[in-house]
Amino acid sequence: MSPSGRQHDAHGGSPKIPIPSDPSAGLPMTLRSVLTIAGALLPLAAGPVLAQRDPSPPQLVREDASFPASLERIEPGWDVVVRSDDEVHRVPARHLVAWGEFRDSDRGPQIVLVDGSWLVGDVRRIDENHVQILSSLWGEVSLPKNRVRGVLFNPSVDPLQRDRVRGQIFASQGDDHQLWLENGDAIAGTAQRLVEQEIGPGELSISLVFVTQGRELLIDLDKITALVFNSSQDQRASQPVSHTLLGLADGTRLIVRDIELSDRVARLALDGDIQLTIDPPSLWELTVLVQPLGAGIVYLSDLESVGYKHIPLLTRTIPQGLDRNSQGGALRAGGKRYAKGIGMPSASRVAYALRGRYQRFAAEVVLDDSAGPSGSVVFRVLFSDGQGGWETAWESPLVRSGDPPRPISVDTRGVQAMVLIVDMGQRGDVQDHALWLNARLVELQK
Repeated sequence: MSPSGRQHDAHGGSPKIPIPSDPSAGLPMTLRSVLTIAGALLPLAAGPVLAQRDPSPPQLVREDASFPASLERIEPGWDVVVRSDDEVHRVPARHLVAWGEFRDSDRGPQIVLVDGSWLVGDVRRIDENHVQILSSLWGEVSLPKNRVRGVLFNPSVDPLQRDRVRGQIFASQGDDHQLWLENGDAIAGTAQRLVEQEIGPGELSISLVFVTQGRELLIDLDKITALVFNSSQDQRASQPVSHTLLGLADGTRLIVRDIELSDRVARLALDGDIQLTIDPPSLWELTVLVQPLGAGIVYLSDLESVGYKHIPLLTRTIPQGLDRNSQGGALRAGGKRYAKGIGMPSASRVAYALRGRYQRFAAEVVLDDSAGPSGSVVFRVLFSDGQGGWETAWESPLVRSGDPPRPISVDTRGVQAMVLIVDMGQRGDVQDHALWLNARLVELQK
């Protein structure tokens, strides 16, 4: 692995691909024209209104195809059995991009684990070594405190704000616990325990005892946005070679290392020896997303690119997002949260060395929900012609905010290098937060 944690090409060394330093050279004339705009904007039309998307049937996405399907069961090794058009299909994990879709919830509390999982459930007890929760899915669960990164007690109804708070939970540093209150205050200290108080006939209030600067504060949970368990102990998650992202109907999101199945029990193993158990029929009914990671799909966000370039319309240069949007947030489209993909602004490009090792490139292109109503872009895929130039292999129509993800699939047999381009649409670069969701390569059959 590289120091950045991204895979280098298996052949080693820096790929020698003739990508000119002039970002407009060798690119389509439309992009070259856009990149020469010196701050002048095209006439602006009235912006589109974000579409209200009807719930669609769950999709099963394979390496190079997708179709609607209902989940029948999960098998050991994360192969899935699905039903589509009254036919049953078994899809091996190594060929599965994802089944289903995940929408996280504003239901709380959400117990955020060190590995990036979170469980929806009530916090029943906090002591020196454990956080005990009560979940409608898992029952009573005692979690090692050093594997809990924090608790989001009152998640925002705004999904982008939930993403920001979770990001701040992981970014928090220091040995003191952090208490973030609904009024915006932040307090450093130590979370001691939960206490119940009777506030009326048959009415209980739960409060947190929090010690700061030698004083005990008693704070009602309804007034707490989040509690962060900073610690001098090692809170890093060990990264397994492969794991599976599992989304549940209550908004729980799990990164599962292994699954053990019997007729009566499904046992899910998480980081830090955390185990969750449930009966298999309930698990199949409540599962809304299955996405094996590291099992065989080659995602562009896990590969080292040859180079990335953004040409700002004015002055601000925006980085590429790897499994993040170009603003650094989670990948979101149509209210759904995605785990894998690439985020790019308009007037940007990124190149990859393929070396003839892959037969197909596939993805779903869309604008991130953070684009609001104003974004519009054109997506392009270019292949090296072997002589220092580039040929357009695929081009989208104008993609606007609110449009559903558009699947693409391009034959890459014999292709040595590929460039992904996002061009400006109708409004310059305003809110052009483009996504290549589940951008992936299908290896040649051996």
